[in-house]
Amino acid sequence: MKVIFAILAIVFSSTVFAQADSSLEYKVASIDAGKWIEKNDTSVERIRGLLSSAEKIYGLPQEKLADMAARTKDIAKEKQLAVTIAELLDWSLIACDVKCQDKEFAENMTAYVIVRTSSGQTHHQAIHSLAILQNAEKRLSK
Repeated sequence: MKVIFAILAIVFSSTVFAQADSSLEYKVASIDAGKWIEKNDTSVERIRGLLSSAEKIYGLPQEKLADMAARTKDIAKEKQLAVTIAELLDWSLIACDVKCQDKEFAENMTAYVIVRTSSGQTHHQAIHSLAILQNAEKRLSK
């Protein structure tokens, strides 16, 4: 009887994973959640919108943007900082008003981690500080 339940459990779990969405935004949202999420979870749509907007602004493929943001999340985690890929993508959109060069995405991710680790600021404090610094830099360069 235990063998039957074990087989059913294996079949059921493989069926669930087979039915899981394999889209990039689903994978990213699941990484942020730390578990497989429902296909219709609102975070999947949020990630889809963030990746689409970032792709238009930075001119980088969505896969590369997701990879870079995921790596930034890993680096932040190594430094005991809590941040999600969605928050990092959101920051990348705040950091660039209209159109940015592709290298600026990496620069914005780097600046975020530096500010968080050096100042001890929360996510919201850090993006606010960085936005103020970027605006001041733009004004001074005119």
